[in-house]
Amino acid sequence: MRIVFDELDSITVSRSGEDRIINQILTGMGAKKNVFIIGATNRPDIIDPAILRPGRLYELLYIPLPDCDSPLNIFKANLKKTPLSKDVDLNFPAETSIVFSGLI
Repeated sequence: MRIVFDELDSITVSRSGEDRIINQILTGMGAKKNVFIIGATNRPDIIDPAILRPGRLYELLYIPLPDCDSPLNIFKANLKKTPLSKDVDLNFPAETSIVFSGLI
């Protein structure tokens, strides 16, 4: 079973007191075997340290923004089976989307 938390920081901000949501997540993380939990965030610095302890989320991966060529390659891959007019230039949207990740 896989559970994905997008914007994990929005529900696991460091505690200032009792927080039912974080406590429920922590309880659930250790309750079941064969559960794969993925958390995505732009703000790992504000996630409650209890969520990041060993045995809960095992590995933190940093996925940087794409390099200059990646947006064009992402557009080409996603549009591979889509018929496009010959005058469509994918360079413009690729150049203007350099600040976005491939997750969008």
